[in-house]
Amino acid sequence: MTLSAQSPPPLLQIVQERLNPGAEQPYGKIEEEIAHLCARMNCPNWYLALASVTLPREVWWLNTYASQADVDRVGQSYARNTALTTAMRELSQGKKGLTSDPIDLMATTPGLRATQHYGSAKAGG
Repeated sequence: MTLSAQSPPPLLQIVQERLNPGAEQPYGKIEEEIAHLCARMNCPNWYLALASVTLPREVWWLNTYASQADVDRVGQSYARNTALTTAMRELSQGKKGLTSDPIDLMATTPGLRATQHYGSAKAGG
């Protein structure tokens, strides 16, 4: 999805992971492996990760979508690419105990108002 500076994304998924103390190094290594995997295996969506520089350590994953149909398309793409999703799940298992349960919500414009809580985040953010 291409967006101009004048138009906010119609849908913005925000996933927040709070890192447990001392988890930065192993968490970072796992996420780098997931990013390399996604690049190699044509992950169906791009995302942006924002990491805090102060305590508490948090990572916020941002995904933009043009519509609910776009959200569905990405979900179907992951479902069809079982090699990618299996590898992502296996790598993500290494994050167990490194973070609190992820918070996953979808915001809509105007005003990026939170509209839905999705529960646990998908592997890889």
